[in-house]
Amino acid sequence: MRKFTYEDVVLTLKEIINGDEDYVYEQTPPFDPWADPQCSYFDYEGRPSCLVGHFFARTGLLTADSPLRRTLEGDNATQAISVMADRGIAEFTEEAANVLWRAQIHQDEGKPWGFALEAAISCPSPLAGNHD
Repeated sequence: MRKFTYEDVVLTLKEIINGDEDYVYEQTPPFDPWADPQCSYFDYEGRPSCLVGHFFARTGLLTADSPLRRTLEGDNATQAISVMADRGIAEFTEEAANVLWRAQIHQDEGKPWGFALEAAISCPSPLAGNHD
């Protein structure tokens, strides 16, 4: 089982974002023309889509053709991490899981990736930044 610390996650996210700090993630168009766009880890062409999807792909935890991908699409980062831990794929420290979750929240609110990561890093509480 791979283990990820806060430092592992932050470093990998910084590598992913490098040069794309101003990129704003757009949700995937739905198959149904009347449905709302949705967040996804991979797009319809099998490329990593959102920031967490890029993290999962970069670290080899998830691929577009993985059966697990279909299970995790639609789950937030903490839910996906929990499934991976239950299946013995990966283990994340609480801080590592929280930074992924917070970055995902900011990204899904339409914030640029650079902002999303910085906000996730500077957020002192796992629940701060949750704008439900």
